[in-house]
Amino acid sequence: MTANEGEVAFDALTPGERIYGARPSNFRAAYQLMQSAGIPLPRVYATGVTANGAFHFQVMELLPGVSVREFLAWNVHPKMDALHAVVGCTLGKLHQITRPYDGWASQTQPYDTSWTEAFFAALAQVLDQACSLNKVILENRSTIREAIAQSQKKWIAPSEYVFSHVDGFQGMAHFDGNVWALTGVVDIEDHSFTDQRFVLAGHELALHFELHQTPESFWRGYGQFAAAPDSYLSTRNIFQLFYLLDWLQICYDGRGHAVQKRDALIHHFQTLILERCT
Repeated sequence: MTANEGEVAFDALTPGERIYGARPSNFRAAYQLMQSAGIPLPRVYATGVTANGAFHFQVMELLPGVSVREFLAWNVHPKMDALHAVVGCTLGKLHQITRPYDGWASQTQPYDTSWTEAFFAALAQVLDQACSLNKVILENRSTIREAIAQSQKKWIAPSEYVFSHVDGFQGMAHFDGNVWALTGVVDIEDHSFTDQRFVLAGHELALHFELHQTPESFWRGYGQFAAAPDSYLSTRNIFQLFYLLDWLQICYDGRGHAVQKRDALIHHFQTLILERCT
């Protein structure tokens, strides 16, 4: 279930909500779009809003297997490369679903401002937020801003937008003792049309954050259905900078991290953020 906090019109979204937000009412249109493309999905039994109006809900099939995103980051398996390949193939299939403007599945008109303009506005917002929380980031604000400015100078706007979860890939997979099989894509309502490079950068960062690298098996699987843009490597750092500055807030939001673990986590964030500004 997701809290029903009301949804504003598409053009009333803030840059941050547009680039990296959620929209529970997007579920049905997103599901239908993926279903028509042959993407494995859980069966849906009911959707709606609770009687008291407090929550959106979806009642879906319980998929067998493991949550792919967490499993790839935190676990070891003798056939991990095969799982990376399955993820690459599925993400590539999703990225075959494209349109010329970004936004939600049910959105029929482009925004008044470009995705590029919204992204850099959202990046400025998460930088300000991070500076208000973290002294090291505040002290390095000018260095970070210069990295952003340099990225803007050589920026190439996307010509089309892919349908994807903005964090990379969200799904369940099952290992039957021999091969991995995707049992279904999840977190369906958070899929939208976005910059392909943003998605790929988020997927790689989730692994790198846990001290793993993206293996060639992922890229081989992905390449069967989609190709990373030529500008991906030159833009990867700026996209990952956005994620890291946004994610940094989890260290300060009172989620119960032990002090020692919290300090180490903050240091890890600081290191990764500054690495992307050199």
